[in-house]
Amino acid sequence: MSGTHGNDSRVERDVAVGESVFLPAAELLRRFRAGTLSPVDVVEDCIARIETTDQHVGAFVLTRFDHARRAASEAARRYADGTARPLEGLPIATKDLVSFEPGVRNTFGSRIFAEDIDFVPEAASRHVLTLLEAGVISLGKTATPEFGHKGITASPAWGDTSTPFRIGINAGGSSGGAAAATAGFMVAAAEGSDAGGSLRIPAAQTATVGLKLSYGQIPTDVGPVSINPYLHTGPIARTVEDAALLGDVMAQPWIGDPTSVPKQTRLTASLRRGVGGLRIAYSPDLDLYPTDQDVADLVRDAAGAFREAGAEVEEVSIGLDDIMIGPAPESLRPLTQGDLSGMWRELMAVMYVGSVVDNFAGHGIDLMRHSEKMTPEFRALLDLGDTVSGRRVRNIEAIQATIMQVFYRLWTEREYDLLITPTLACTPGALRNAGDGTTVGPSQIGGVPVEETIGWSMTVPFNYSGEPVASVPAGFLDGLPVGMQIVGPRWADERVIAAAAVFERLRPWYVRYPRELEAAR
Repeated sequence: MSGTHGNDSRVERDVAVGESVFLPAAELLRRFRAGTLSPVDVVEDCIARIETTDQHVGAFVLTRFDHARRAASEAARRYADGTARPLEGLPIATKDLVSFEPGVRNTFGSRIFAEDIDFVPEAASRHVLTLLEAGVISLGKTATPEFGHKGITASPAWGDTSTPFRIGINAGGSSGGAAAATAGFMVAAAEGSDAGGSLRIPAAQTATVGLKLSYGQIPTDVGPVSINPYLHTGPIARTVEDAALLGDVMAQPWIGDPTSVPKQTRLTASLRRGVGGLRIAYSPDLDLYPTDQDVADLVRDAAGAFREAGAEVEEVSIGLDDIMIGPAPESLRPLTQGDLSGMWRELMAVMYVGSVVDNFAGHGIDLMRHSEKMTPEFRALLDLGDTVSGRRVRNIEAIQATIMQVFYRLWTEREYDLLITPTLACTPGALRNAGDGTTVGPSQIGGVPVEETIGWSMTVPFNYSGEPVASVPAGFLDGLPVGMQIVGPRWADERVIAAAAVFERLRPWYVRYPRELEAAR
């Protein structure tokens, strides 16, 4: 069969209509270059998939099908005349948070912007612009919780987002729409942001690869000059190669971001590097989290797979429980997982007050006039942000520095090359949708209380430290995916991606992506 792409481009498809969505991003690009598949056909297949699937998943809040069709025709022309760019014609989606596209409405997952205020940015965010200039085609904006304030994708503005593996189980967040669209074969890949796990949590819930590179590796212009916890942007993909492709494009040094580093990644060149001779530490709980035993056992077994590739794997104590905190020497106590999530909430609360409420006020938008449309959790964060003192922020930053030193000693004094942990301490089924956009995570794991918006996620410490992390599928519990974090020292991004690729070859997961959706049990 054939598809006509403008007046100068006719390509004989080598896959049936509707089937191109099941190909990895790298394979799509290879076929585009070979002339055996056209971006026009792929975009049409993606649109058809979104129209039949997303009504159940809830990945998109806005679609741009007419734009995508025009862009696909232009991409086909570029392939025909030899001017195709590195990611020419690749269908992706952008997150409805800080991933601005010029002239495209952004709602931030908020009822305020969905119902009362039309916010249409004039320019693209830096990391989105980099992707657009590389030739990607955006099919729309993906769901996020209100201003990305929790590790769940649910919003009264747009409802709950499900993992394609089981409708009714949340996709995780805050980049849950991006991950669900990718795992559900609606796009080839997507981009998202991560200030506490927002790439890695949904990657765990959807069996995708969520890649958070070393802080500063992917420049941004969407927040303060320096934001704590560290805010990253990055790709979500179905394969390690696909994540590496997008990561290499996004990680372009940029003088407009003072935290950007002049170091170009070589992720795709590292895919076949191997892990022979590496020393890999495994921690089921980072010393602090009440990890579900089934999750810990599954990820322990997954970590052991690296021995087959010639690595040494050892279960270790990290040392985070040796950190002592307190307002005075006589009242010091060990750091807890409750402290990690509590400090994260305080820092995010300060950021929301200063960088969201005050920033919009500077543009003539008074968010507090619409506070009745805020979710209770987000409004509580704003109230908290007004009470956190500068002294308290400095105290948290001092604890953050100590956390950094614990990981620094793991890499240097203890000479480990990588660290493996579960991505989430809870089982994937614990993130069950409420059905009305108010979903939160579990309040306890194994009888131990955890904070409901982020306390069950083992991702937060690495937003304090800024290390590179890839979350990959470790395996499945009751048919639902369990994520595994592969962590490396700062600037060891290639080592992390090489290890992720090794694991993918040893324990492949691509065949597990559901082509048909399953309802919650």
